[in-house]
Amino acid sequence: MGDPGSLPGPPARRSSGAPPHQWPSGAEGHPLQPYDFSTLDFDELWAGREKTTRVEREVVHRSFRGATGTRVLEVGPGGGRITPILRAKFPEYVGVDLTSDFLEKLKAGHPELPWLLVADVQSLPLVDGSFDAVSMVRVYNFLLDPDSAIREIYRVLAPGGRLVMSYHHAPSVGTLLEDVRLCLLDPRPLGFVPVTFSRRELLLPRRSRVLGSLRQAGFEVVEERATGLEDFGPGRWLSERTLLGLAEATSGWSGLPHRFVVARRPGTRLSPLPAVSEILA
Repeated sequence: MGDPGSLPGPPARRSSGAPPHQWPSGAEGHPLQPYDFSTLDFDELWAGREKTTRVEREVVHRSFRGATGTRVLEVGPGGGRITPILRAKFPEYVGVDLTSDFLEKLKAGHPELPWLLVADVQSLPLVDGSFDAVSMVRVYNFLLDPDSAIREIYRVLAPGGRLVMSYHHAPSVGTLLEDVRLCLLDPRPLGFVPVTFSRRELLLPRRSRVLGSLRQAGFEVVEERATGLEDFGPGRWLSERTLLGLAEATSGWSGLPHRFVVARRPGTRLSPLPAVSEILA
């Protein structure tokens, strides 16, 4: 799992004698097999992108403003970019990731974190209703079955609990710029299809699909925010204040490449959460 800074790019140009590379063709455009993040270096990935981290931390902070409760689950903490915001808001922190190396590195830097679990969000080994909040940032696009993940998150949230989730989508400014860049290559990558104008979901979902999946699982969609310009060209020169203003002002517009959704499990929690020592199913 983890929080890679950008989605996998299209296939590289084929070398002589190499087999052709094709776009993934899994259900709804999702990958056919899990991505392998075992060799990913988060320090290198996020070098020079401090503004993106600051913007996303502030968006997560605002998204949990008004949320109540004591326990949060972070899905895919990766290098721990978002973790400090969650720990400041919720006294009890639990992190789950598919890649044990990420958790070991996070634990080495934060030995006070006792609950870091190697687990798959599509099948969480956690009891029902054991969390007040869940954060899943830059994970959705790498899931084989994101609908299952959303259902699992709904299950482990207590009534009234809140999910803050982000995803990259199409069409957006980001997909348009990438499509133009690839169209100008000579030769173009084998099997390349412009994502922005395709009627199929190639790697990136439509906003309507993500919101529909949340609602089908039982969530109420509370609010949305959009970010991502800071990772593209002139957007890097915009101030954090401007970027955060855009995140608030363009919540209903799908043009910005990275969207945050705040969703709530309906109802009111009538009994205490199980003790953190009892959350493992």
